[in-house]
Amino acid sequence: MVYSKEIVIKKKILKEDDILRIAKLIHEQFQPGDYKEEYDILFDDQSRITAINSIDVFKSDEFKRRRSERIWFEYRSKGFENRIEIYLYNSLLSFGDSKVEISSTDKDWYNSVCNEILTIINEVEKQKFSITLGMKYFASAVLGMIEGLLLSYSLNKILGGMFTDSQFALVISAFGMIFMWINVYFFELLEKAYPNIEFAFGPVYLNKSQKIRNSLGIFFPLLIDLVFFGLGFLG
Repeated sequence: MVYSKEIVIKKKILKEDDILRIAKLIHEQFQPGDYKEEYDILFDDQSRITAINSIDVFKSDEFKRRRSERIWFEYRSKGFENRIEIYLYNSLLSFGDSKVEISSTDKDWYNSVCNEILTIINEVEKQKFSITLGMKYFASAVLGMIEGLLLSYSLNKILGGMFTDSQFALVISAFGMIFMWINVYFFELLEKAYPNIEFAFGPVYLNKSQKIRNSLGIFFPLLIDLVFFGLGFLG
């Protein structure tokens, strides 16, 4: 009988220590005569480094100073009875699903490895914010209509109520559509600022998510001021 499991990893911030913990777990399974223990790191320029039966690749300058797009771990025992494959994707650079695949004919080994892997995954820092596709477009549309209404009402008040009802409705719709697409762009920035799987290692200057988060820290106060400006004309 073969026992198998697939664990999908979501909403995590992977740091260098987390990668080393996973690599050490794989390395500890390797026994003399086993078929394979392999590690593969794909960088953002599509070059890669690979290591066999050694986790020193994760301590190398190459790994520390470049931006990784994908990391792959694999272990296979001598007769392929035990197998572990782990795929970790930087969500900012790739759409692949980060996951762990474990299979074995040895129930005790299988349960032990599953528990150890789950422990490591559960202890990895959770991503602070996440946006689904449905949430992005629904929130953009709702906020767009509210923003469009506020701006249209303020504009009509500034112009002395010159809009007719039909013109007012048209202005609301126009501004609502404009703000909706602005909001979509904003939510896409949030997706990049808080990716599903974030690789929080390597040089800080290459961490685009952190750069976007810093920029959003400036943008939010301006957005709040704009909203209160619009609300001021409702008084």
